[in-house]
Formats: sequence, structure tokens, C-alpha cells
Amino acid sequence: MRKLQFDLSFCVGRPAARSIVWRVFATSRHEDVYVSTPDSASSFKFSLHESGKCHAAFGSAAEHDDASATWSGNIALQSLPPHLATGRRELGGRFHRAWSLVEASPGLYAPIQVAVPADSLTKMSTARIRVSDVLWIDPGPIGSMVVVSVVLTSTPLPTAEWPGKDAPGTTSLGMHSFPSGKTLWILGSIRKLSESDSVFLRKHAELPVDSERKRQANELRMDIPRMILPCLDTARGTLGLWDVNQDR
Repeated sequence: MRKLQFDLSFCVGRPAARSIVWRVFATSRHEDVYVSTPDSASSFKFSLHESGKCHAAFGSAAEHDDASATWSGNIALQSLPPHLATGRRELGGRFHRAWSLVEASPGLYAPIQVAVPADSLTKMSTARIRVSDVLWIDPGPIGSMVVVSVVLTSTPLPTAEWPGKDAPGTTSLGMHSFPSGKTLWILGSIRKLSESDSVFLRKHAELPVDSERKRQANELRMDIPRMILPCLDTARGTLGLWDVNQDR
């Protein structure tokens, strides 16, 4: 097992009503960053590589083979752009280059953002996680969403000077400096849900709940099944991951 340089698990809400648990970690072998969902039915993982290439991949070839055209665990493959939908059999393989790092501003990249609306939390079991190891984030008021951004800067910054520090409501949830001087930041903010956000969520709220997702919901004692809706902004090089329930 590779030694980890950085490992942070976070969740929006509280143990009684929450989002999925998200994990951001980096290994000591390379300056690569990974994002996964440890209490999800899918071992789908997002990788941000030292080379600047970003990938989405299944944990195994078998899981790829078992994925439908619509779902991998609770990840809605249907909302992925065609070149990112590695669950669709015609594309083949469990691993696919998805997108590349793009500078949001000089020396700054924001390749992944997780968004959780305040009114989209779910009652579910915490059996798969260790509650004390999770950073719990307040969901904010109804009509808003928590956005957790995985940010990379190419040059070191003081811990107290995180990117976006002057933006209202933005906080640093964690950081790690790599030997090269590149820095990983996990930033949290609360934003108002826009009309376009609401339209996107309504569009996918009626996706069918298959038997595997029903089984997962029962296993975790979810009152409402959850889903992850990926949305890729190629111009910004940002993969948005909406973590929502389907009761919208």
C-alpha cells in the first residue's frame, strides 16, 4: 500500500442527515491527487495527475463491465459528456483520459468541485465510515449550496493566504505542499443556487433508480437514494460533481 502524503474526508451536513462522504488524498510516489467516495456503491475514482492529465476510472475492469449506460453505483453516467462516460461499453476499458488542467488564473487550477445543495441531504447509515475521521461541513441556509473545490497552485503560498481568501464565505479546509512547490488546497464556500443550477438538477431528478441503487439505498438505510451528477466545464478545466438526492 502506498504511503499517503495527504488524506482528508469531508461530508456536508451531520451524521443524521448528510451528503455522501468525499475523500481527497495524495500518495508519496507521485504528486498525484485522487478524489473518491468511500461510502458509495461505486469505486469510481477521479485522478489529477502530476502530468496535468485528469482521468475518471472504475476501480476494476469488472465494475466497468457491470456498469449500465445510466449508472455506475450512484454516479449518473448519463449526465457525463460522451468522451467522459467510461461506463458505456462501446468506449471500452475502465480508464479514460477525460480532461486537462486549465489555468483559472496564473498558476492556479480548479479541476474538481463538489456541490451539495442545502435542501438535498439524506438520512443514511454511517456504518461504512468512521464519523470521527470526517470533517463535517455546515450545509448553510435553504436555497444555498456548499461548494468544496480541489485547487492546485503551482507556487507555494503561506497557509494563511489560501486562494480566494478574500471571497466572502470561503474557508480553507486543508492544504498540502508537494516537494516541487505545488500546493493542494481544499476550499469550502457557500453560494446561492442559481436558476441555471436548479434547471440542471431538475433535468436529472427523474433518472430511473435501478435495482442496484435500490439495494444500496436499503443497505445504507437511505430514506431517499442519492446520486452524483458530473458536469464538465472544458473551458475552465473543472469537473463539477453534484451530490444530491432524487427527491427534488
